Amino acid sequence: FFFLISLIQYIRYIKTDRQGNSNGIRKKVRRYYLLSVFFFILSCLAKGMAVSLSLVIIFIDFLYSRNINKQSILDKIPFFIISIVFGLFAIFATHTKEQLEHYELYSFVERVLLASNALFFYVYKFFLPIKLSAFYPYPDYRAGSFPLFYWIFPLGILVVICMIIYSLRYTRIIFFSAGFFIVTIIMVLQLMPVNAAFVANRYTYIPNIGFFYLVGEGFYYLFYSRRVTLFKYKAGSLILLAVIVLSLAYLTNRRTEVWRSSLTLWNDVIKNYPNIALAYNNRGAAKKELKDYQGALSDYYKAIEIDPSRSEEHTSELQSHSFI
Repeated sequence: FFFLISLIQYIRYIKTDRQGNSNGIRKKVRRYYLLSVFFFILSCLAKGMAVSLSLVIIFIDFLYSRNINKQSILDKIPFFIISIVFGLFAIFATHTKEQLEHYELYSFVERVLLASNALFFYVYKFFLPIKLSAFYPYPDYRAGSFPLFYWIFPLGILVVICMIIYSLRYTRIIFFSAGFFIVTIIMVLQLMPVNAAFVANRYTYIPNIGFFYLVGEGFYYLFYSRRVTLFKYKAGSLILLAVIVLSLAYLTNRRTEVWRSSLTLWNDVIKNYPNIALAYNNRGAAKKELKDYQGALSDYYKAIEIDPSRSEEHTSELQSHSFI
């Protein structure tokens, strides 16, 4: 919410700045700029991922063909200072032993392969949001044993980047949309330890705005461009839009049932990924709260069976409950 308000104020700032140098215009310019910085701070206070806004505004300048000059450089400095400060806080606050263990397990090249895989995962889930999960485990490959097909992901990214650059011959919109997505998602691609999970659906709440902007521009073109005069294209695009909205509404409604309780949530994770010790451990805690002690014990022992290396942690979890 604050992230988007900050962006809106920044767009108003650069649009108004083009209107002249009268006192009234300059006051508006300063107000819009200060509001953008203010809401950016609020956004960073709400969620660490908001620090990416300092990079997004560079793409905003590009989209609106803003000239690179002293002013356009200086007005980025407060944003980058805020990003660095809050970014460091986020890194130190979120590091855990488990995250560092995942980070140290793989070499830099393997982390690049994982990040490339994660990037394609997020794009895929944008277009086909099925088999969602509250927790996605790392791929079941140990360091040094990654299959050759993993190299397809970075090579695919290079091909897509070339296509995006080529699109600049016709429009800035595709480059902006892709850039928006990349700079807002890159910090959670696990090149640096961010989370014990490999990927997470919530990381795309902001990045997918870039794709939705592209989709919006596409529908706008079909509805209002003078080049598209045939009624069938407009009617067809309206039907397509209705199908997309209704399909997403249906999937969203189905997904809310999964999040009804901790028990239904971890049941769903185990259904999708039946070999996650964390899922059984957390479902055991949920069953204990429901006084299903036998079920809780079964899940705790299953967690130890899957991950004996953490048996001490799971055992202490067992011993902490009154039913032992």
